[in-house]
Amino acid sequence: MHIFSIKTHSARASSDQNSLFYLTRSWACVNKRQFRLFLRLSSAFLLALLTYLENINAQGYIPEMTDIYGVGNLARDYKEAYGIYHQLLAHNYESDTVLRVEKEFFAFEARLFPWVIKGKKYRSAIDMLLNTTGRGIAITTGSKYALVAKLVVTMLHEIGSTLPIEIFYCGKDDLGTNELEMFSAFPNVKLADMQDILGIDQCSRGYENKPFAVLASSFREVIMIDADVLFFQPPEVIFESAGYKEMGAVIFRDRTLEYGTWNHGPSLKRLVEEIAHPYLSNLIYPEARVMRKKTAQEIDAGVVVWDKMRTMPAILLTCLLNSSPYKHWIYDRTLGDKETFWLSHEALHLPLYVPKDNGGSIGRLTESRGTYAVCGKLYHQDEEGKPLWFNGGVGLRVPSKDLKMVQLTHWATESSADNVYWDLTTEPFCLIAKLDAPSGYTDPHIGSLDPAEVALTQKMSDLWKEYFQL
Repeated sequence: MHIFSIKTHSARASSDQNSLFYLTRSWACVNKRQFRLFLRLSSAFLLALLTYLENINAQGYIPEMTDIYGVGNLARDYKEAYGIYHQLLAHNYESDTVLRVEKEFFAFEARLFPWVIKGKKYRSAIDMLLNTTGRGIAITTGSKYALVAKLVVTMLHEIGSTLPIEIFYCGKDDLGTNELEMFSAFPNVKLADMQDILGIDQCSRGYENKPFAVLASSFREVIMIDADVLFFQPPEVIFESAGYKEMGAVIFRDRTLEYGTWNHGPSLKRLVEEIAHPYLSNLIYPEARVMRKKTAQEIDAGVVVWDKMRTMPAILLTCLLNSSPYKHWIYDRTLGDKETFWLSHEALHLPLYVPKDNGGSIGRLTESRGTYAVCGKLYHQDEEGKPLWFNGGVGLRVPSKDLKMVQLTHWATESSADNVYWDLTTEPFCLIAKLDAPSGYTDPHIGSLDPAEVALTQKMSDLWKEYFQL
């Protein structure tokens, strides 16, 4: 549904000088004096924007659960209005029209993303942004996986990470007194109740909390990690990568599984086509395997890195897609929350860096009749091919007599999305791969951990047994 006559969704700067796209990008390039002159010449546009916001607020239009096409349209309109309002603030420009635009923009934002202003701390997303600073790590957990998160925090300190950490829970019943005291004992770790910060009416207790933790975080630049993610290198190295510096957002690829596995693939492709329909010929992530019918799933959201200054509209849209009612429609068609991070960037055409290697396996090396495989956890390496992180931990995540520990000695990965075979009948999954592959080999190939990496995995295993062995 479109009630605003101004063209807003061009993938490139339009020659139409009245387009929202053109104006938001032009304003970013002028100084204060030029900006004021530009606004005087563009007062008709501000009035048009005001009329649009007044109309859409009066109609109260919010897309239905199945209308992902409409969600994308509305989110793109919000992104453009957000960009204009941000520039108005940055240049300290005031007028009666601007004050009216501000009022209507806040009303639009409150309807689309109600958790932004229902909390006690912030009146808008930009207010939230301007009250963030620095870099840090955000982790969500409840009582069920609190011990896993404790181990992850311990290992982050073990590998020399110096980033501050915020542990997020949702509501006073999500973490018990003992768990709160346990995390409070760590240096450089703070606890935060996202329900209190964001004013969430009813808390969820799952992975849908992750983007909300990023939104609620006090950090301007955030590395969001799952509570069972373990690193070989300090996660802050991602901030120094060329991809992050250029784009302000990083996300990693999931396994390459045959298109249609678990009845997934076609439904994800359709979601992309619906939510990002103006940009299908010019996707932010053009290498997406699912769009070429090369895989059933695309993204592993165990680690997501965002610079809020550059990506706030995408963070908000990701939160929306992980809220009722849309999450029910999306989760039925994908594997949980993980694709929503990518979908948001494609919908808004906001830059996103996705490293070239597809999700691999880290665990034990197996051999059968000359065929080699690595059976283990979902693995990711850095741009130089060195182990960076994996998710799922090294054993069962609840206290047990048999923890089903995974021995970590080898890894397997690929970047071609060709000749890939995962054995999904075993636990853990196994990636069939070539041993002693030549340099530059992009089909599945195997490598081994060096002595220092093996020693680190032994520390992980020892702690896992200490925390969970019955």
